[in-house]
This record gives sequence, C-alpha cells and structure tokens, in this order.
Amino acid sequence: MASMKTDDGWSEPVVVCEQEGTYWRYFSPILKEDGDWEIVANEENADSGLNVLVDITKEQANHLQLVSAYVDESDIQDGKTAVRYMVTNTEDTAIDHLDLLVKLADGTIVKKTISVNIAPGASVVDTAYVDLSDVDTEQSVNISALAEGQDDTTDSSVTDQSRSGGCCS
Repeated sequence: MASMKTDDGWSEPVVVCEQEGTYWRYFSPILKEDGDWEIVANEENADSGLNVLVDITKEQANHLQLVSAYVDESDIQDGKTAVRYMVTNTEDTAIDHLDLLVKLADGTIVKKTISVNIAPGASVVDTAYVDLSDVDTEQSVNISALAEGQDDTTDSSVTDQSRSGGCCS
C-alpha cells in the first residue's frame, strides 16, 4: 500500500503490489518519471516460509471500481434519466474522466463521458444524466464505469432494473 502526493496533501492508500500467499518482509518502491513502479522486495512464501529477493516492475494503470450504481427514473432532466453511481480509484494515478456505459437488454450501449477529478484511493458519488428515452419496457440493464485505458473490468459493472426513460415509479 502506498499514498500518492497530491495538490492537497496525500491520497488515500492504494495497493501498489500484492500477491496471495506472500508476506512482504522488505519493500522498497521507486516511482519512475514515466509513472511506472520499480520495486525490490523480500517476499516470504506463507506456506513454505522460504524468502526470495524479487524485482518487480508495475506499469502505470487506470482502474475504477464501481461500488454501486442504479437508474433513478424519478429524476429526469431535459429528457435524460439520472444514473447515480459511486466509484473508487484503486490505482496510483488520478482519473480525469470516466465513461459511464448503460447496456440495455437488446445489447444497445448508451455511453456518457464524464469529466472528473478522482485522486488515487478516493471515492466519488455523483449523478449522470443519460438518454434512455428509447427504453419502453422494464428490463435489466448493466451499468459500467471505466477509466481511460482500463483493461480489467471485473469489478466495474453492476446490474439494475430499469423502466422506460419517461416513466416514474
């Protein structure tokens, strides 16, 4: 775990490197100018007790965890329906925009790019207004929040029930 220097002080801790079944006995990270980490560590295998000196390179990455999200059909502005969401930046770089995607039952994806400022380790709760006016039946929708260049999306989606874009509960 490490905290990153920010304009306002220090970020919330983020995981720089982890490996199941390993105890880190010595961990010496260096953040290079290109944003990658160079790490020298003494790792102890939890099962065997053997120690190994390792050299790890971790490339800079963006990753958002979607903690929760839902469509709020009672909040419609200018024909667009509110999608409320909470995301956490789990990486060591600030996120300046995210893509919020709502995948409808027929496979149609409605995308909204949102300007944000999410520091490493920080969480944000917000609302985006998305055009769901073509939705005319109650259906299950998949909501995703992704940072630019995010490869791992396993914890970045949730499923919600949605009615038509113009209806209220």
